[in-house]
This record gives sequence, C-alpha cells and structure tokens, in this order.
Amino acid sequence: MNHVVVATGIAVRERSLLGPMTQALLSEGSAFHVHGAIFDKAPMGNSLEGFDAEIARIFNDFSVHRIQHFLGKSRFSGGMAAIIELEG
Repeated sequence: MNHVVVATGIAVRERSLLGPMTQALLSEGSAFHVHGAIFDKAPMGNSLEGFDAEIARIFNDFSVHRIQHFLGKSRFSGGMAAIIELEG
C-alpha cells in the first residue's frame, strides 16, 4: 500500500503564448507547475465511474502529511491522472 497523492496545478501547450505573469509561475523550460497533497497510505478504488466519490473519500477521511512540489523527474509507481482543459 502506498501513500495517496492528490495534485493540482497548471500545464500549458505553448508556453510562449502566456503572458509574463503566468510564465513566471512556471520553472524555466517547464510547461507545468504542480503541487500535491500527500495523504495516508490506503487502498484506492481505480474505477473511472467512482473517481469523484473516491476523491471526496480521500479529502474527508484521510489526513494530509505534507504538500509537495512535483517536478518532471517525480516518479510514481502507479495511479490515475486526468488533465482537464479549461475553456476561456
């Protein structure tokens, strides 16, 4: 059983299209900036249909141990990820 990590951040396709204030949020040469909350070790459901309920369970039932800045070199042994494109 591994720690559960829930992360959020920004990712861009074309860094050059960003304004200077948004570019300042990204490390040089990077197209993303992500932070994650590291929770208790626990089994996790892996059904896409139950994703929202699983996220709610994690936030309601587990304790956060730390907030971690994730880099391109960060490694995970397994998990589920989603990239949601914001319109605007």
